[in-house]
Amino acid sequence: MTESSKKYSKKLNILCVDGLDSDISNQFNLHMPYEEKLEIPKPLWTIGNKIVAPHTLNIWPSFFVGKVRIHPQIQETHGRTVRRSIRKFLHKMGVQWHRKGDKFYENPIDIPVIGKVYNSCVKYEETVFTKYSSYLYDIPGVSDGFVLGGSKNWFKEKHRIWKTLVSISDMLPYEIVALYTHCPDYQCHLNIELRPYYFEIFRLAKEFTTSTILLSDHGCCPESGKHTEHAYIGANFPFEANSVLDVRKLIEDFFNNS
Repeated sequence: MTESSKKYSKKLNILCVDGLDSDISNQFNLHMPYEEKLEIPKPLWTIGNKIVAPHTLNIWPSFFVGKVRIHPQIQETHGRTVRRSIRKFLHKMGVQWHRKGDKFYENPIDIPVIGKVYNSCVKYEETVFTKYSSYLYDIPGVSDGFVLGGSKNWFKEKHRIWKTLVSISDMLPYEIVALYTHCPDYQCHLNIELRPYYFEIFRLAKEFTTSTILLSDHGCCPESGKHTEHAYIGANFPFEANSVLDVRKLIEDFFNNS
Protein backbone atom coordinates (compact mmCIF):
# COMPACT_ATOMS: atom_id res chain seq x y z
CA MET A 1 0.00 0.00 0.00
CA THR A 2 1.43 3.38 -0.99
CA GLU A 3 1.60 6.29 1.44
CA SER A 4 -0.88 8.28 -0.62
CA SER A 5 -3.49 5.50 -0.41
CA LYS A 6 -3.36 5.07 3.38
CA LYS A 7 -6.26 6.26 5.50
CA TYR A 8 -5.72 7.37 9.08
CA SER A 9 -8.33 7.62 11.79
CA LYS A 10 -6.69 10.75 13.21
CA LYS A 11 -4.92 13.71 11.68
CA LEU A 12 -2.95 16.45 13.47
CA ASN A 13 -1.71 19.70 11.95
CA ILE A 14 1.06 21.51 13.83
CA LEU A 15 1.76 25.09 12.80
CA CYS A 16 5.27 25.79 14.11
CA VAL A 17 5.67 29.56 14.36
CA ASP A 18 8.87 31.17 15.60
CA GLY A 19 8.64 34.05 18.06
CA LEU A 20 4.85 34.14 18.51
CA ASP A 21 4.36 36.04 21.76
CA SER A 22 1.27 35.27 23.86
CA ASP A 23 1.26 38.76 25.42
CA ILE A 24 1.20 40.37 21.97
CA SER A 25 -1.55 37.95 20.90
CA ASN A 26 -3.55 39.08 23.94
CA GLN A 27 -3.08 42.72 22.95
CA PHE A 28 -4.55 41.90 19.53
CA ASN A 29 -7.29 39.78 21.18
CA LEU A 30 -6.14 36.73 19.22
CA HIS A 31 -6.67 33.35 20.85
CA MET A 32 -7.01 29.67 20.12
CA PRO A 33 -9.93 27.88 21.85
CA TYR A 34 -7.43 26.28 24.25
CA GLU A 35 -4.02 27.79 24.96
CA GLU A 36 -1.18 27.94 27.49
CA LYS A 37 2.12 29.65 28.20
CA LEU A 38 4.86 27.04 28.49
CA GLU A 39 7.88 27.13 30.76
CA ILE A 40 11.27 26.89 29.03
CA PRO A 41 13.90 24.99 31.07
CA LYS A 42 17.02 27.07 31.67
CA PRO A 43 19.37 24.63 29.84
CA LEU A 44 17.54 25.59 26.63
CA TRP A 45 18.66 29.19 27.19
CA THR A 46 22.34 28.32 26.89
CA ILE A 47 24.83 29.21 24.16
CA GLY A 48 28.12 27.54 24.92
CA ASN A 49 28.47 27.91 28.68
CA LYS A 50 26.44 31.14 28.93
CA ILE A 51 22.77 31.51 29.82
CA VAL A 52 21.56 34.09 27.29
CA ALA A 53 17.94 33.66 26.15
CA PRO A 54 15.64 30.87 24.93
CA HIS A 55 17.28 29.57 21.75
CA THR A 56 15.35 28.48 18.67
CA LEU A 57 17.70 25.62 17.78
CA ASN A 58 17.45 24.14 21.27
CA ILE A 59 13.71 24.42 21.85
CA TRP A 60 12.23 22.91 18.68
CA PRO A 61 14.00 19.53 18.95
CA SER A 62 13.24 19.47 22.70
CA PHE A 63 9.51 19.89 21.93
CA PHE A 64 9.42 16.70 19.89
CA VAL A 65 11.90 14.54 21.81
CA GLY A 66 10.30 15.42 25.14
CA LYS A 67 13.71 16.01 26.74
CA VAL A 68 16.26 18.83 26.80
CA ARG A 69 18.28 18.84 23.58
CA ILE A 70 21.09 21.32 22.94
CA HIS A 71 22.05 21.80 19.31
CA PRO A 72 25.73 20.83 18.92
CA GLN A 73 26.43 23.47 16.26
CA ILE A 74 25.60 26.37 18.59
CA GLN A 75 28.81 28.04 19.68
CA GLU A 76 29.52 30.50 22.44
CA THR A 77 30.56 33.02 19.78
CA HIS A 78 26.86 33.44 18.94
CA GLY A 79 26.52 35.29 22.25
CA ARG A 80 26.37 39.04 22.72
CA THR A 81 30.06 39.77 22.31
CA VAL A 82 31.42 43.29 21.90
CA ARG A 83 32.19 42.60 18.24
CA ARG A 84 28.63 41.39 17.60
CA SER A 85 27.14 44.45 19.31
CA ILE A 86 29.25 46.78 17.17
CA ARG A 87 28.35 44.86 14.02
CA LYS A 88 24.64 45.06 14.88
CA PHE A 89 24.94 48.82 15.36
CA LEU A 90 26.69 49.22 12.00
CA HIS A 91 23.98 47.14 10.30
CA LYS A 92 21.33 49.53 11.64
CA MET A 93 23.33 52.43 10.22
CA GLY A 94 23.44 50.76 6.80
CA VAL A 95 27.00 49.46 7.01
CA GLN A 96 27.72 45.80 6.26
CA TRP A 97 30.79 44.57 8.16
CA HIS A 98 33.12 42.59 5.92
CA ARG A 99 36.64 41.41 6.70
CA LYS A 100 37.81 42.90 3.40
CA GLY A 101 36.14 46.25 3.87
CA ASP A 102 32.77 47.82 4.60
CA LYS A 103 29.84 47.69 2.23
CA PHE A 104 27.05 50.27 2.20
CA TYR A 105 23.34 49.90 1.43
CA GLU A 106 20.68 52.54 0.98
CA ASN A 107 18.11 50.64 3.02
CA PRO A 108 19.41 48.72 6.08
CA ILE A 109 16.41 46.36 6.02
CA ASP A 110 17.50 45.07 2.59
CA ILE A 111 20.98 44.13 3.79
CA PRO A 112 21.58 40.54 2.65
CA VAL A 113 22.58 38.23 5.48
CA ILE A 114 24.53 35.04 4.82
CA GLY A 115 22.69 32.32 6.71
CA LYS A 116 24.31 29.41 8.46
CA VAL A 117 23.04 25.92 7.62
CA TYR A 118 22.18 23.68 10.57
CA ASN A 119 21.77 19.92 10.55
CA SER A 120 19.22 17.95 12.53
CA CYS A 121 20.44 17.29 16.06
CA VAL A 122 17.92 14.42 16.47
CA LYS A 123 18.44 12.72 13.11
CA TYR A 124 19.21 9.32 14.64
CA GLU A 125 17.07 9.75 17.74
CA GLU A 126 13.43 8.88 18.21
CA THR A 127 11.07 11.84 18.16
CA VAL A 128 7.29 11.89 18.25
CA PHE A 129 7.45 12.08 14.44
CA THR A 130 9.08 8.66 14.18
CA LYS A 131 6.08 7.09 15.94
CA TYR A 132 3.55 8.34 13.39
CA SER A 133 3.42 8.91 9.68
CA SER A 134 4.70 12.49 9.47
CA TYR A 135 5.46 15.25 6.99
CA LEU A 136 7.81 17.97 8.25
CA TYR A 137 8.84 21.30 6.75
CA ASP A 138 11.97 23.17 7.85
CA ILE A 139 11.80 22.60 11.62
CA PRO A 140 14.97 23.91 13.36
CA GLY A 141 17.08 21.17 14.91
CA VAL A 142 14.77 18.52 13.47
CA SER A 143 14.97 19.07 9.70
CA ASP A 144 18.34 18.86 7.97
CA GLY A 145 19.45 21.97 6.12
CA PHE A 146 17.64 24.54 8.27
CA VAL A 147 19.06 27.99 7.46
CA LEU A 148 19.29 30.62 10.19
CA GLY A 149 19.65 33.91 8.35
CA GLY A 150 18.82 35.35 4.96
CA SER A 151 17.63 38.54 3.27
CA LYS A 152 14.22 40.15 3.73
CA ASN A 153 13.01 38.72 0.41
CA TRP A 154 14.36 35.26 1.31
CA PHE A 155 12.29 35.25 4.52
CA LYS A 156 9.21 36.45 2.65
CA GLU A 157 9.56 33.61 0.13
CA LYS A 158 10.02 31.00 2.87
CA HIS A 159 6.89 32.30 4.60
CA ARG A 160 4.97 32.15 1.30
CA ILE A 161 5.94 28.49 0.92
CA TRP A 162 4.79 27.87 4.50
CA LYS A 163 1.38 29.41 3.77
CA THR A 164 1.02 27.28 0.63
CA LEU A 165 1.77 24.11 2.59
CA VAL A 166 -0.64 25.14 5.34
CA SER A 167 -3.38 25.57 2.73
CA ILE A 168 -3.00 21.96 1.55
CA SER A 169 -2.12 20.40 4.91
CA ASP A 170 -5.46 18.63 5.30
CA MET A 171 -4.98 16.95 1.92
CA LEU A 172 -1.54 15.54 2.71
CA PRO A 173 -1.78 11.80 3.53
CA TYR A 174 -0.01 11.82 6.90
CA GLU A 175 -1.03 11.51 10.53
CA ILE A 176 1.07 14.55 11.46
CA VAL A 177 1.86 17.53 9.27
CA ALA A 178 4.25 19.93 11.05
CA LEU A 179 5.19 23.11 9.17
CA TYR A 180 7.60 25.82 10.34
CA THR A 181 7.88 29.55 9.60
CA HIS A 182 10.45 31.98 11.02
CA CYS A 183 7.77 34.68 11.02
CA PRO A 184 7.02 36.67 13.25
CA ASP A 185 10.41 36.31 14.98
CA TYR A 186 12.17 37.82 11.97
CA GLN A 187 9.72 40.76 11.79
CA CYS A 188 10.12 41.43 15.50
CA HIS A 189 13.93 41.52 15.36
CA LEU A 190 13.75 44.06 12.51
CA ASN A 191 10.92 46.02 14.19
CA ILE A 192 8.53 45.37 11.29
CA GLU A 193 4.81 45.86 11.99
CA LEU A 194 3.62 42.62 13.61
CA ARG A 195 -0.17 43.01 13.52
CA PRO A 196 -0.85 41.68 9.98
CA TYR A 197 1.33 38.61 10.55
CA TYR A 198 -0.35 37.74 13.86
CA PHE A 199 -3.83 38.07 12.38
CA GLU A 200 -2.83 35.95 9.37
CA ILE A 201 -1.32 33.17 11.51
CA PHE A 202 -4.30 32.90 13.86
CA ARG A 203 -6.72 33.01 10.92
CA LEU A 204 -4.92 30.12 9.23
CA ALA A 205 -4.83 28.10 12.46
CA LYS A 206 -8.56 28.59 13.04
CA GLU A 207 -9.57 27.67 9.49
CA PHE A 208 -8.74 24.00 10.00
CA THR A 209 -11.62 21.63 10.57
CA THR A 210 -9.21 18.89 11.64
CA SER A 211 -7.26 18.91 14.91
CA THR A 212 -4.65 21.66 14.98
CA ILE A 213 -1.88 22.89 17.27
CA LEU A 214 -0.36 26.37 17.02
CA LEU A 215 3.09 26.15 18.61
CA SER A 216 5.87 28.68 19.25
CA ASP A 217 9.30 28.29 20.83
CA HIS A 218 9.38 31.67 22.62
CA GLY A 219 8.01 35.17 22.40
CA CYS A 220 9.85 38.22 21.13
CA CYS A 221 9.78 41.80 22.41
CA PRO A 222 9.38 44.40 19.60
CA GLU A 223 11.03 47.15 21.66
CA SER A 224 14.22 45.25 22.53
CA GLY A 225 14.22 42.53 19.87
CA LYS A 226 15.00 40.01 22.61
CA HIS A 227 13.40 36.61 23.09
CA THR A 228 10.97 36.44 26.00
CA GLU A 229 10.74 33.77 28.68
CA HIS A 230 7.77 31.61 27.69
CA ALA A 231 6.76 29.43 24.76
CA TYR A 232 3.18 29.31 23.49
CA ILE A 233 0.80 26.53 22.57
CA GLY A 234 -2.77 26.79 21.37
CA ALA A 235 -5.12 24.16 19.97
CA ASN A 236 -8.70 23.57 18.84
CA PHE A 237 -9.01 20.68 21.31
CA PRO A 238 -8.39 20.41 25.10
CA PHE A 239 -4.90 19.51 26.30
CA GLU A 240 -2.61 19.63 29.33
CA ALA A 241 0.90 21.08 29.19
CA ASN A 242 3.05 23.27 31.44
CA SER A 243 6.50 23.01 29.85
CA VAL A 244 7.97 22.74 26.36
CA LEU A 245 8.99 19.21 27.41
CA ASP A 246 5.30 18.25 27.74
CA VAL A 247 4.52 18.73 24.05
CA ARG A 248 5.60 15.28 22.92
CA LYS A 249 3.36 13.59 25.51
CA LEU A 250 0.50 15.90 24.54
CA ILE A 251 0.79 14.71 20.92
CA GLU A 252 1.01 11.06 21.96
CA ASP A 253 -2.04 11.46 24.21
CA PHE A 254 -3.94 12.93 21.28
CA PHE A 255 -3.37 9.80 19.22
CA ASN A 256 -3.81 7.36 22.09
CA ASN A 257 -7.13 8.73 23.33
CA SER A 258 -10.13 7.60 21.36
